[in-house]
Amino acid sequence: MWLLTTLALAGPTDRYPWVAPVDLPPTGVHRIRVPPELLPAWSADGTGMRLVDVDGTTVPFATVSTDTNPTRISAQRGTVGTVGPLGYWPSVDGDGWEVQVSERPLDGLEVLLPRTRLATTLELYEWDGQGWSSLGQHVVWRLDGSEVSSPLPMPPRLGRFKIVLDPEVVPADDPPGLVGVRYAHTQVPLQTVTLDIASTQVPETGWVRYDVVLPQAMAPVWVDVQTPEELFSRRAVAEFVEPWEAPDVLPSPYIPYTQDTLQRTRLGGARIDQVRLEPQGTPTRRLAVFVEADGAAPLAVTGVTLGVRGLDLLVRDPGTGPFSLYAGAPVGTSPPSDLQFVAPELARLAEDVLAPDARSANPDYVPPEARGGLDAPSTPIDLDRFTERRAVQSSPGLVRIPLPDDVLAAARPDLGDLRLIDAEGRQIPYILQDDGTLHTWGALPFERTERGGRSFLEVEMPQPNVMVGVVTLSTDAPLFDRSIALSRPATGRLQTLRAFRWRGDDRPTTVSLALNQRVGRTLVVEIDNGDDPPLPIRAIEAAWPGWEVVAVVPEGGAWLVLGDPRLSAPDHDLWLLREELGQRASEVATLGPPEALAPTPLSLMDRGLVAFGVGVMALGLLGLTVVLVRGAPERRSPGDDERTEPPEPDGSDPELAETA
Repeated sequence: MWLLTTLALAGPTDRYPWVAPVDLPPTGVHRIRVPPELLPAWSADGTGMRLVDVDGTTVPFATVSTDTNPTRISAQRGTVGTVGPLGYWPSVDGDGWEVQVSERPLDGLEVLLPRTRLATTLELYEWDGQGWSSLGQHVVWRLDGSEVSSPLPMPPRLGRFKIVLDPEVVPADDPPGLVGVRYAHTQVPLQTVTLDIASTQVPETGWVRYDVVLPQAMAPVWVDVQTPEELFSRRAVAEFVEPWEAPDVLPSPYIPYTQDTLQRTRLGGARIDQVRLEPQGTPTRRLAVFVEADGAAPLAVTGVTLGVRGLDLLVRDPGTGPFSLYAGAPVGTSPPSDLQFVAPELARLAEDVLAPDARSANPDYVPPEARGGLDAPSTPIDLDRFTERRAVQSSPGLVRIPLPDDVLAAARPDLGDLRLIDAEGRQIPYILQDDGTLHTWGALPFERTERGGRSFLEVEMPQPNVMVGVVTLSTDAPLFDRSIALSRPATGRLQTLRAFRWRGDDRPTTVSLALNQRVGRTLVVEIDNGDDPPLPIRAIEAAWPGWEVVAVVPEGGAWLVLGDPRLSAPDHDLWLLREELGQRASEVATLGPPEALAPTPLSLMDRGLVAFGVGVMALGLLGLTVVLVRGAPERRSPGDDERTEPPEPDGSDPELAETA
């Protein structure tokens, strides 16, 4: 029994990809605040972590996380003698409202403005037995009669408080509503991650799309939109974006059914700054923010800040260090300890909040693809009919290999002829997936021709065989209404691919048209100007959906080969780990320049067979020529006495009839 307990407390650490040192006092109750890089979405509940001491023995811990569903307590309006958890009444000075917190402390206080009020400044005070002391100023607001500002933070104690609002905005005869917010345990703050916008689209739907690539799989609780603009009110939504299933399929133009409101107003007494969205969906590494732009220029969005659910580990008398925190294993790898039953009490008893040092790779880690033997090269592949190869430039291990546009152009449309090989020509298992973004070729040169009331803009595509996801047109015209057609030349005519009516009052300056087709060498933008002057076009841009290969590069390196038309798409068991590998792969590799693959030289027997076949063909052609020459009629010159009249109208020839 002792041996089993010892093994359970020690146990292997080879299922945890990361490790971070932690400095803990040997006695007492302590909090370990886990940083976001140790909290991937597949291990966010703490059961994918393990804490060990200097001897490698497991240190039990309990977990508490950010509580996003607190208990709400409606305030009861009364007097000083009112009994209850939360009461309020007009202050004796007449300058605000006194609040009595009884029974249990509050974590926050929501202030609900009257429906006729927009926003105001509020100051919070606390009674210290002798007078009122200020706890700071806050801005409270209401949007659309429903959305309200974040709760005011309250000190963790019982007592009397007072809120003072601007009397010109909220008069004394129009009291606010008050709601107390209380969490089950000492609240764990949300972790924040700030990211840049990876790409922007202005589709014809009127919802501008801003794409964000997350450093690892996360499930944000909220998304704050970063913008320098001072005054706006737009509908918006944040959604997780799933990978596309095939190279020739792209999402249809997106129109969200539910949305939040982004609003910023800093005029007069109004001080509203609502830039927070709540995403819906399963966690991935890709996030898209859609902001309405009907009748207005696109909102200038520079980045986003994500609020990710936090996690604290609670340990009691951990013992002798140094300690190591292992993380990143699948959920359930480390079962919870008995301390979890007393987690709320431990959270209140914690003496300090400590943070691990920076994470590093765990040298003992054995990834699941290695456990299943799915990371090793398999059978050799015949390279005779491949036309091109490129070296994968990366260190050994799990990598992402983005496919540049010239590789997509040289490969088959279904990308089924792509293979990864090692130095010995053996296949390396890989996963093919989209990278979640559109890659722009930038502004493309075009030639413009005017014919009648129509303008024809011919654009030479950088890669004719690559699918064009989006075509973006930009103009400086302030007001217009035109019919736009995207076409390609086909057998002396134009084949229309997309048609759209562009109005400057609801799609000003820029519009992005989803195309999702292969255009060829030339794209023609046709504009029907009617009786109006030609519409000036400042720029034409095109973007293509990116694809990447996720694979484990062996020690000897890897090469990407392509160009064999006879192959079907590969079927690797590694696909069973696509979600975990796609989330775990962080290193990005590059491809070297293309190298032409020469065909394999023919053997002596093959050469003899080819020569014999050519000889037989030559003799056959010679015999056919002789037969044709002998069967040809004798040619008569116009000077002969014989007739050269054309045949009779009924189609008979008099000379042939007379001979017969």
